[in-house]
Amino acid sequence: MAAGAYALSPAAAGSLRDLLDGPPRHAPPEPRRPLSPRERQVAAMVAVGRTDREIACSTGVSVSAVKKTVSGCRRKVRAKNRVQLARWAWQSGLEPPSPGGP
Repeated sequence: MAAGAYALSPAAAGSLRDLLDGPPRHAPPEPRRPLSPRERQVAAMVAVGRTDREIACSTGVSVSAVKKTVSGCRRKVRAKNRVQLARWAWQSGLEPPSPGGP
């Protein structure tokens, strides 16, 4: 520890950089059935922390429709909850829509 801060050796810093910059350690499981384009869009939005209401507003559908879509996504990717769906979406490389777009 130097001046109240932790220091990493160059080797440790390199390992950490490789871990953070590299591909995910575990590939996400393949979904039971392919996700539709809408499901992929919603899963990506869940992954960046958007609420059902926010997703509904940006996609132009009702909150209940979003909830059904999230539920369908969870079922297809075998996610027990929203956090697992978000993790799957991140690991799968789903890109959220641009802030100005749907």
